[in-house]
Amino acid sequence: MTLIGGVMVHDGYGGRWSGLRIEGGRVVELLTGAPSGASVDFGGAHLLPPLVDTHLHLVAIGQARMMVDARHWQTLDTLGTALREVSADETGTKFALHFESNAQRPDPEWFETVGGRVVLLAPDLHAAWVSPQVFADAGVSANSPDPSGGAFQRTASGQLSGYVLDSALDMLSVRFATDDPVRTKRFLKVGISACE
Repeated sequence: MTLIGGVMVHDGYGGRWSGLRIEGGRVVELLTGAPSGASVDFGGAHLLPPLVDTHLHLVAIGQARMMVDARHWQTLDTLGTALREVSADETGTKFALHFESNAQRPDPEWFETVGGRVVLLAPDLHAAWVSPQVFADAGVSANSPDPSGGAFQRTASGQLSGYVLDSALDMLSVRFATDDPVRTKRFLKVGISACE
């Protein structure tokens, strides 16, 4: 099959072509002139190569390997048991990753059963449920303003719900541990090992 009719066929290296020929699902020729034989006119549209993103967050991978994986626990009760059985990290925090709160939402009483500083991170690391102790240690209260690019979600009565979004997580220092070179190096080593 030959695609024609677009002055903007991008090859991914800065080149622009007038068409291309495909055989067996692969591009076999980029065209500069009118092709011979049957063709499909794509009417001046842009044709781009696939976009491939191959970067890694090695520190985050290492940090994730040292957290409780919330996907293994079906209820808040069983997740709470798992968290009580692990040791807190150097900051005194117990982390769980991949926590989906659609079915169950932890409240302050649940966090109290686990004890201390607890953070339940969403799979994308852009949100988390955090214990009251995390707020207290950071000096955040119901009256604290939301930071630019983030939010402390509140209940209908205006109290902190425990749900935190984006840059608000950074204010609580619970998303990435890049402030401590020793911890960062340890997470980096674990992250590299996970990729071997």
